[in-house]
Amino acid sequence: IARYRGKIIGSLRITFPDEDRPLEHEQFFSIPESFPRRDELVEVSRVCTDPSYRGSDLLMGMFRRCTLTILQSKRRYTLGSSTTKLLPFYRKVGLIPTGLTYE
Repeated sequence: IARYRGKIIGSLRITFPDEDRPLEHEQFFSIPESFPRRDELVEVSRVCTDPSYRGSDLLMGMFRRCTLTILQSKRRYTLGSSTTKLLPFYRKVGLIPTGLTYE
């Protein structure tokens, strides 16, 4: 959760799945066999920011904190989703599109 002067202005969810539990993304599409095992990845979902702070460095700050948490977990892969509009931003921070889509 990101706060400014006590007000929540952004949030995201990080999960550390194990092999026995389905990923949240599996509600929308089947995970290809070529993907890493669930226990090798971190799932980032439910990313949201207050519209008043879009275009600021809020999302980048949230991703910095998220990245530190992921690095400490020693898992090599991150799975998330994005709108088409935000793909350039996600590429800029080093994420690689899988080519999978859902509505």
